[in-house]
Amino acid sequence: MHVVKAINDLTSFDINKINNFLSYISHNNVFHSISHYYAAKDCPTTNPTYFLLYDNNRIKALQLLVTHNSAGLFKNMTRRAVIYGPPVIDSKNSNDLSVKIISSTINYINNNRLLFTQFRYNKSSEIFDLYNDSFVHKNYLNLIIENRGASKIWKALSRSKKWQIRKSIKTGATLKEAQSEEEIMQWYTILHRLYKTKILKPLPPLDFFISLYQQFKKYSSGLFLLVMYNKKVIGGILLPQSSNEVLHEWYICGQDKTYKEKNIYPSVLATWGGIDYMIQNNINSFDFMGLGNPDREYGVRDFKMRFGGEVIQTMRYTYYPNDKKSKILRKFL
Repeated sequence: MHVVKAINDLTSFDINKINNFLSYISHNNVFHSISHYYAAKDCPTTNPTYFLLYDNNRIKALQLLVTHNSAGLFKNMTRRAVIYGPPVIDSKNSNDLSVKIISSTINYINNNRLLFTQFRYNKSSEIFDLYNDSFVHKNYLNLIIENRGASKIWKALSRSKKWQIRKSIKTGATLKEAQSEEEIMQWYTILHRLYKTKILKPLPPLDFFISLYQQFKKYSSGLFLLVMYNKKVIGGILLPQSSNEVLHEWYICGQDKTYKEKNIYPSVLATWGGIDYMIQNNINSFDFMGLGNPDREYGVRDFKMRFGGEVIQTMRYTYYPNDKKSKILRKFL
């Protein structure tokens, strides 16, 4: 008999069970991992919940939901959640188990008064059609570089990106894996400024990234790759890793305006560093984590497309509870 449990606080017993389950699943997802759970748990504006589907006391499927809220007085009124990717399932009856987990998730959303929950999938899923109009479907684009070897991947780069990479290295910029929390803080200062002045979207606090750095070291589930110049952090990229299948570009930044006149392009070098890490470590693919809405102009899309790869269509399924607040919000998102 299948039973789904929603768990906010893991015991050591839960952790061992989850890690054992994920260890023998080749397609496991880092965004459903223990390292992602603890990074969200240690952050004051996020709260993770595991949905564990058991069969005779054995985990057969799981999914991690992370609730986000704004800091301050209105935090309980701004709670929303994100789920990256479909459930991790060890069964031939994957659709049936997915339906069970998603249904349990919907009950949780309704009971906890979340404004909305967004499921971000790399491809469309018929499962969400079962819920009538409870979900809003929106197409998004993503870019994937398959690991076809260094020469083919380098050849696919635009001429401008090749030139910028070569110039950056020749001028003295280097790449290195972050070795301390102090370096993460330097990187975050650059990232925070970028989000405040240009991206204009919510950014997790420093606590989240420090915790993620610690979890990466503990579970070997990713890395922070930094761009250095004169012993100073001038950019970098956050790279979670889903087993040996996918390396994800999650957050990236660089002091591009400051160093452009020196022929150093930190954001370009950081992106190339992530792609090269995929090549050198025999990871199957590099995931750019989104090119935005295909119906809107998006400067980040133009930047990413110059690194080659294949554009794919992804789907975001957003669930809105049947209440007045969510009905109003639904009209604007």
